[in-house]
Amino acid sequence: MWSQFTMTNYSLLSKNKIINNDLLINKMINERDIIYSLPYVNYTINNIEIPLDIIDKLSDAPFVYKKGLLKKINKLNIQVKITWNNNIIFLRTTRKKYNKILKRLPFFIKIINYIIGISNKKVTIYLILSNLKKKCIKNKDIGAKHVNSGYCDLKENYIFIWRDEEFEKVTFHELMHFYNKDHRTELYYESDKLYYEAITDMKAIYYNLIYISIITKIKIKKLLNLELNFLNNQALYIKYYLNFNTASSAVFSYYILKAKIFNFLVSKKMDEKIYNDIFINNINGNKLIKLVLNDKICNIKYYDFNSARMTFFELH
Repeated sequence: MWSQFTMTNYSLLSKNKIINNDLLINKMINERDIIYSLPYVNYTINNIEIPLDIIDKLSDAPFVYKKGLLKKINKLNIQVKITWNNNIIFLRTTRKKYNKILKRLPFFIKIINYIIGISNKKVTIYLILSNLKKKCIKNKDIGAKHVNSGYCDLKENYIFIWRDEEFEKVTFHELMHFYNKDHRTELYYESDKLYYEAITDMKAIYYNLIYISIITKIKIKKLLNLELNFLNNQALYIKYYLNFNTASSAVFSYYILKAKIFNFLVSKKMDEKIYNDIFINNINGNKLIKLVLNDKICNIKYYDFNSARMTFFELH
């Protein structure tokens, strides 16, 4: 059921309990139940060949570790086109991975459709699921090779994801950008700090936990508690082990600031108005950042997982 990473490290993260506020949990349970009750989406799957020149072009973005991807791509021997309501997923992966994805594809598309909501904007998603892993080296620059998995092109209206690792969570992340639920208009022009990426990935993990709960039947509270421990672990790992605390980098937002946001959301400080602003109305992200920016990360024992992953839970 679990990816190797999740399964191997599950017991390490189950020791700490840090949730003080049931508001977020109750909201997540309610939203999970709404999504679960939605009708399944009708989709079609066709075998196709994704032209290499298209993948080459998509890989030219600075967010892609192109050299590593092109070395791995020949091992991805399954290529299909998944279509529903004029939305498209181009998927390239291994036979073994494809068989596993098929089993949870109805739920994956259901979550995507829920995020799309009432928007008339159609999306094309390229999932080129290489087995490249996110890893950082101490005292080395951190870049696309180490932390990025995909990007969203708002001019050409597509999402490109090039790692198998965390690909479902990354899809939810890029959909937040694509459907303007990332608060970038509030935060992007204030500075070069890319703080909106912390909110974007927080929302992606929020929906990934709902997705995981629907498929595994594991309670939201248990999943959230383990995820919080992992997010705090990764924040401490990035900050102290890798000696990284540059607030002008997206890395700060992806790991350190995101952990602060999650800790705030499960604290007694988070209330109904803040939840509605962030998750329903998609406003006041700037106010949320101001509330958490100077908070400390939870002081826990942290582990070197030899990974720059941004979420703990991933299905195999």
